[in-house]
Amino acid sequence: QEIVYQFRCLLDGNEKFIWLQAAAELNRLAEESAVSIIGSAGSAAVATKKLFVLPSIGGGGKANDTALRYAEWARLVDQEKTVSGVNFCVKTTVFDALDDESDRYDSTRLIKIVPSYAYRNRRMTEKELFKEMATNSENWEDFRQKTVGDRDEEMIGSLHAEVLACYGLPKLDKFTNTDAVCYFVCGPYAFATDVIDGFCSPVWPSKSRRACIFPLFYAYQELYVGVFDDDGAGQNDDFAGRVVVDVSRLRPNSEYDVYLPLRLYRNTYVKQPRGVIHLRLRVEWHNEKKAVMSYLKLPQKTKQLGNAVTLNCADLKAFRNVVLTVQGKDVPGRWKQLVQKGVQREMKLYKTVMQTTMKEQMKSIVLWVHPTTSFPIFLAWMHCVYSNSLHYVPVYFILGIIIILVENYQTFAMNRNTNAGFIPITIPEMLKALILGGPNSSYIQPISIMPQAEIAKSLTKSEDELDQAALTDQVLDGAGIRMDGDHLEFPFSEAGRYPKKTLAEACVDASTLFEDDDDDDDGKSSGKLATLKKMARPANMKSLLMMNRDDGEDEDEAELGLDDRLVDDIAEKAVEITEKGLEVAEKATEIVTETATELLNRPTPQSKDANRVNTPTSTKKKSILTRKSTKESTVDSRDKSSTPEQLWKRVKDPRGLPEQDASVFVKSRKTLKEELIHNKNLLHKMSNRMFDDRMFIVNEEDPGYNENEELVLNNAIGTNKHKNPMVAKMAEYIAPALECVKVGLSVWRAGFNLFTWSDPFLTFLFLCGSICLLCILIIFPWRIFFFLMGVGALGPQNYFVGKVVSKKKKKDPSPPVEATSPKRENRKGEVSEEFEFHNHLLTHGGVDLREEKSAKTTSSVHRAIVPTSPLISRRFFDWPPNPSLSKVEVCSK
Repeated sequence: QEIVYQFRCLLDGNEKFIWLQAAAELNRLAEESAVSIIGSAGSAAVATKKLFVLPSIGGGGKANDTALRYAEWARLVDQEKTVSGVNFCVKTTVFDALDDESDRYDSTRLIKIVPSYAYRNRRMTEKELFKEMATNSENWEDFRQKTVGDRDEEMIGSLHAEVLACYGLPKLDKFTNTDAVCYFVCGPYAFATDVIDGFCSPVWPSKSRRACIFPLFYAYQELYVGVFDDDGAGQNDDFAGRVVVDVSRLRPNSEYDVYLPLRLYRNTYVKQPRGVIHLRLRVEWHNEKKAVMSYLKLPQKTKQLGNAVTLNCADLKAFRNVVLTVQGKDVPGRWKQLVQKGVQREMKLYKTVMQTTMKEQMKSIVLWVHPTTSFPIFLAWMHCVYSNSLHYVPVYFILGIIIILVENYQTFAMNRNTNAGFIPITIPEMLKALILGGPNSSYIQPISIMPQAEIAKSLTKSEDELDQAALTDQVLDGAGIRMDGDHLEFPFSEAGRYPKKTLAEACVDASTLFEDDDDDDDGKSSGKLATLKKMARPANMKSLLMMNRDDGEDEDEAELGLDDRLVDDIAEKAVEITEKGLEVAEKATEIVTETATELLNRPTPQSKDANRVNTPTSTKKKSILTRKSTKESTVDSRDKSSTPEQLWKRVKDPRGLPEQDASVFVKSRKTLKEELIHNKNLLHKMSNRMFDDRMFIVNEEDPGYNENEELVLNNAIGTNKHKNPMVAKMAEYIAPALECVKVGLSVWRAGFNLFTWSDPFLTFLFLCGSICLLCILIIFPWRIFFFLMGVGALGPQNYFVGKVVSKKKKKDPSPPVEATSPKRENRKGEVSEEFEFHNHLLTHGGVDLREEKSAKTTSSVHRAIVPTSPLISRRFFDWPPNPSLSKVEVCSK
């Protein structure tokens, strides 16, 4: 039996001729002439041994020309009038036919693979590129052996993260496609992938830089993934979107292959497509018991930074990308009209929902709509009345919380409509891990989930081999599953009105799958480029740029009616006039002050009419003297006052009591802006910085520290980036006020997520604590407790305690002076040995340049804060992923 081998040459030119020549030298030529096959269409149709697979011998066009050219090469080699048994495919694919579903992935159109250092002069078809992407990554960046600063925490697990592809990213540059790069942030570590140039649906092959391993110190850590359009060194990258994955939602020894829609904002709901990211994740716990108990401690407190977890960045570009990845585009402290609307509407939503829910619940309880709820409440009420005591009120209150948690466990955690099959860790598993867990324990079992699209196709086409690339294309074209239900997108989101986006809806243009925008050989353009050319018409260009641009200040100013050029010119003139007016006013004030001083210091003339009063001159001098005395009383109101000295001693504030006379001008202790910022910081302090909105920390001991570091970092992020001066002035007051409101919303979201099992570990510990508290309250001796509290707080022994304290105060010992170690001075360019940093320029031609860059770019350290809190305070739920393509496989240990 004859064996026919088929080869496809990846490069055009003489390579096919070389294969033919090699076949001739090895005597692998058959008996029939190549020329006779080419010359006769009939003989080609009936030939059993063929040298070529020709699309149309009798036709014309480019395909026939290519076939005849290869036939001529074969004739030069075939000196013995024989035919090769090797089948060379020279089929020329017409790119306009790619819209046909059957030919889309079976075509021979070749794509140049990037990055070029890993795939030099390599081309693949779309189907081959998809298979190459799905293989295991060859290069991993391992952060488990690296330390950061003065932190020395125990590692309890590790997170393996890979980015495989992105689909339907927005075109963020005006003239070029998206040059995609992904940023991973987890704890004090960050990772940047290779840049895939010129694709709105980029793919990271297995040999590229795309995979990393993060150490885990707490089970409540989060993985932040941001996608950017790289604009080169020294330029700010355009932000495409971000996703957040809670590590606590991942089961150990399970490989999650998930598709997640990107979001532009952290807390502002905007139904706008930003693309889809394809991730592969795996978590491993070294000790499951420590993973559960890690919620009972905060990040390690350091001397320099406290409990804040910071990521050291070596340049401003990396710092900006890390902050946007963690915080989203609505960074704290930056006012935008869109963000303000989002906050207002979220508050209205919570207010309306809570009012309606409370009325409905009270009505259902009173009218016994649900007897299973009304009857226990009635029994509890009657029991408190029968016992004639409030002793059981807190007991029944805690019991009600436990019942709500158990009901929500079935509604949110175990309901397939809510978790989409990605079942979180169950209560029995966490209980076993907490009681019996230890090193290398495996009480938390892995799961296995097949994509719903693959299941549906296997039912209809089970005899054929399933093509994952074709399934992905079908889902991104709109054949995916829509996840619609209450509380899936954000708290109190209604089913039908705010469903989670399908993968097709999340893509800006789902037809961009693996299609570059280069022109074809025949001058025709296909895919995304043709779409963009169509969108580039005058009627559509404005909408295209408004949809995908990264800067939204003009959009906000347009809502205020301030984006016209005429208004901008008027505003600039107004600023100039105001500045000139202030200069004139200052000069006039100086002149008046000097004149009044001269008049007051001039000696009073002695005249015969000394007893005459109320003359114009004396009246003028008296008024000046009165104003001067009033001014002196205003300035020295803190020092010279009629308030008894004994009262001032009782006030600890060195500024004293506030002035009550309304006719006296008193300079404000704090401006309105300072008061708003103070109240915001006070709220964060009261919440123990669980909802910290700080984006960075400026440490005086860092290398290259300067006084303007905070201003430089704010400018890099764009906190004060407003083109219109009126908008910039409004933002100074509105932004701190919005941050105060956001603290309250964060508390509300954290409570909602706690009761709905968004974090199974945290809610499980809260449930266990509630059960323990219930048992304590049942047997708690309230009478003895209040007796001891009354004696301790109001007992007569406090009289003698007061005497002792007053005697110690009279001695007034000087407070001990703490020995402060001299600050470490870092010269410019000097980097501490323990300093690990993240730099945006990681590789060049596959070579890691971070050590080389450290000597040049780390003259200053920028510490970006990574929120690390047990409470989930963000608004949106990126998990669970869409089950159309996402899957989970069990990993072998």
